[in-house]
Amino acid sequence: MFLFGFFFAWQLQWQTGALPPVVAAPDGVPEYERQIRHRLADGSWRRFSPGAELAPGQVVFTFGSKSALATRLPGRRVIEFFVAGSQPLVEGHEIVAWDPPVGAQLFLFNEFAKNRQGRPFCVLATRRTGEWARRLVMESSGLVTAETVKVPGEALKLAADLIAGRRSCAGVQLTGDFEVLDSVVLEAFVRLQVRVGIPVFGRTRHEVLLGVTAAVEPRYESWDPQDFQSTGGQIFYNKYMSMWFGVEEINSPQWKPQSLAR
Repeated sequence: MFLFGFFFAWQLQWQTGALPPVVAAPDGVPEYERQIRHRLADGSWRRFSPGAELAPGQVVFTFGSKSALATRLPGRRVIEFFVAGSQPLVEGHEIVAWDPPVGAQLFLFNEFAKNRQGRPFCVLATRRTGEWARRLVMESSGLVTAETVKVPGEALKLAADLIAGRRSCAGVQLTGDFEVLDSVVLEAFVRLQVRVGIPVFGRTRHEVLLGVTAAVEPRYESWDPQDFQSTGGQIFYNKYMSMWFGVEEINSPQWKPQSLAR
């Protein structure tokens, strides 16, 4: 997951004199552990311990909002990964923004648009993902609408409204705020797909394996630390859910779709 962050992390290690970066991340998160475990084992990364002495110039990576907020090291270069939005959570930190390419997202919507019957794809945004959602709406030529929620309960209300027929969407996109649009929200929208008959698009390949129809993961094409915004992306899709919605295969040389079976 999130190949962009880890290639960039590798280059930073090389550019800082091969000092192994230290990583602050919660235990037990599959997306994090898949990338951290072997790097800790071979010594290329080290686990961050509060209060432990760090070498001059050693970079700290934080994974997720909780780790970012808990890691305050004035004068130290700290880079936030897996955090929604373009602004770091902590003043003085840097951020590798979690922004999938708009072009990839629109391509994915168009693949599933043949049965939309005039309905828009509904993008579920938060305060931190609102800027990206607005760009998506502006470039969609009426294909997309966005709704901003502040807490998980507001997202769950949209799911209830869709099930009850009070709202109508051709599909729903969850944006990359994993704190507001959390695992409970994800589970509710996975179940909604079959009940309402619309695809739900997630944020990661792991969520595709959990049952959403598809997702776009961003990744960096440039590893220059002065050029954080130059991103590419890759599409992952759930083979069986996609076929259920009439899309047997997704092809794109640019976005390199990969089919995953649950």
